[in-house]
Formats: sequence, C-alpha cells, structure tokens
Amino acid sequence: MVCLAYEKIAVIDRKEPRLLLYPAVEETEERMQLVRSDILPRTVKDILYFPLDFHLRSIVLESIARKYMDNYDYPSEEEDAPRYLMGAHIFSRMKESSCPFMKKVISVLKSDENFHPEEAILVYLLDIDDGEENHQDFLILALRDVLLRFGNTQIRHFSYEDLHWCADGMEAGAYKDRVLDEELPEEVFSFIKEFLLLRQVKLRTLTEQHPFSVYPPEVKQSYLKLLTDTAAAEGKLTAEKLLWLEQLARTLRISADTFGIMLEESLHGGIPKIKLQKTLRELIEKTADHCYVLYEDVITAAMNEKGECSREKLIEILAKKQFAGAEYVQYYRSSAILQQKADAAFQCAFETLEFPENHGAMIQERRIYQNALRLYFLTWG
Repeated sequence: MVCLAYEKIAVIDRKEPRLLLYPAVEETEERMQLVRSDILPRTVKDILYFPLDFHLRSIVLESIARKYMDNYDYPSEEEDAPRYLMGAHIFSRMKESSCPFMKKVISVLKSDENFHPEEAILVYLLDIDDGEENHQDFLILALRDVLLRFGNTQIRHFSYEDLHWCADGMEAGAYKDRVLDEELPEEVFSFIKEFLLLRQVKLRTLTEQHPFSVYPPEVKQSYLKLLTDTAAAEGKLTAEKLLWLEQLARTLRISADTFGIMLEESLHGGIPKIKLQKTLRELIEKTADHCYVLYEDVITAAMNEKGECSREKLIEILAKKQFAGAEYVQYYRSSAILQQKADAAFQCAFETLEFPENHGAMIQERRIYQNALRLYFLTWG
C-alpha cells in the first residue's frame, strides 16, 4: 500500500500495483479513471430527491384527470347525463359552477367542519334533486377521506382503508355493509381506481439500474423530459405511467421538483410537434450507444393496453429509416401493448386472492425468476 499520508503525491496513480482499493474491485467491475461531480451527492439537498407523497401532488392529479375532463362537457340543467368534476382544486370550480345541483352540494358542505375544500379531487352528483328542499346526494373523494351523502341528509366520512369499491357501488367495514348502491360512470370509476393506486403505492429504491444512469445530469433530464412529454403532453397520462416515470426519475437521481416542472410543461402542451424530430436527434447524438433503450422507452411511454397512442407523431418519426425503422417500431409497439395487457390481467388475478398479503412475496419471487428466465431465452434465441 502506498502511504499517502507521508509521501507527497500530487496525483494518485491508479495503475500503481501497491495501491489498495477498498472495497476491492470485483471481477465484473472496473476502476474509474475519472470521478465526475454528479456521481456523489455534494449536499444534503442532493440526497433528498422525492417525498413519499409526490404522486398525490396537484400537478400529478391534474395530469391524470385531464384525459377524463378534456373531452367532457358539463351537462346543462335539462340534460340527463353524469355530472362530475375531477382533478386538483375542484372546489373552486364547484363554486364557479352555475349548476343548481352543484350549488346544493356546496350549501350542504358549509355545515361540515371536517371537510377540507383544498383536498377535494372528485365530486360526483348522484340522483339529481330538483326539489325545493336540499336532498342532493353526492360522492366526494378527498386526499384523506371519502364523503358520501346518499339516501338521507347526513354526510358520512369514510377512511379509504375501510372501503371496498366496485363499479355498482361501495361497501364499508369488515362486514362490507352496502353504503352506496348505484352504478358509477365508467370515467368516474376509472379515476377512482387510478387515485387509489397512487394513494396505495409506496415506491422504493430498486437494486437494478437503468442504462441511462451512466450519463451526466443534463442528459438524464433531457431523456426523462422526452418520456414525460410522450406520455402526458396529449392528455393521456395514466397512474401506471406516472409511477413508471416517477420511479425512473428516482433511479436517474432527478428531483421531484424537476420532474414536477416536466409534468407542468406537458400539461400545457409540451414540446411543439415541429421540434420533436430535432429533440430526438439531439438526444440520440449524445446517447448513441443506448439508442434502442431510448426507442423502447419512448414506445412504452406512448402506448396503452388498448392500443391507443400518445404522441403518434413521435412514433412516426421513430419509424423512419435513420432512427429505429418501421419494422422494429411495428413489432415493439405490439410488444408494449401486449406487456401492458399482461400486467393488467395479472393485477386482476392478484386482486381475486382472499389474503394477498400472505402470498404476495412468493408470487413476486416466482415472477422475478420467470422474468429472468424469459430474458435468458430471448438472449439465447
């Protein structure tokens, strides 16, 4: 070992055979000749990347709700159609509404001391009440609890842990008492399921690294920004895609605030279509060795299990010969759709288990093995 404390050495010679490195270099590792400043955190602020409740922030909820609200026209007083509002800050929209039924809801909420207006993310009007007395029923989802007025004048508060949801109503408690017996509109029920997913999931640090982890911070940010734009700019972001992007941001050491800005930009249109090809080309020039990682992630961000595509223009650009090519894009597009269908089907199967907490660990262990085996066969083939 070279005694660095006593010898005046201006530069450490990493090829010095007597130099002791700790921990020892493994066979699958190699010594780094240059240590960049972005590899190690320099301040406490650099270490704290994400709060646990990031996916309950207003920008996240607004981005998720956008796909339901963009093409929804709130019905007039005479129309017989579902009436709902969803997203962040909906109470201000409720107060601005000219709907007489919504005004009845606001009137009832004024007397509820446990209601926090700033936390409301969904209001759905149940049976429409056009009488003189206020018997308007409603369902409200808030960040911390659920409010229900159904069949009487009382507003009932439920914790999410006590509720069981289904398309035709809601059950509460260990004995699953029926507290709401009314079919929910598809859009309302879908948003509820997405919010429950965001509320329940606690992301953790993965041992596996994304291939783009090796790049400088500015390249990693450009990469995540393109994927976020692909998934969210046209108003088709799902809870699953949001969690995927958030996990990627954590893996790439990109802060929650930076990711939030990317979502904000996407919410307002994102990258102009005429700049998509230039943006893609500039990123590929910096990451040529990982271009197919980029292609696969972009296609994954764009497609959903129904075969619908966000940022179709970007996928058309990928299909050009100078990028991935039409045949590759066609096959991987099908692969991305089928993978999401498989994940959704597995989730449905898992939800049928009576005691999932007793079997989850073993099922996960089997899936990790199966995924490793599948990748091995693909590589071998």
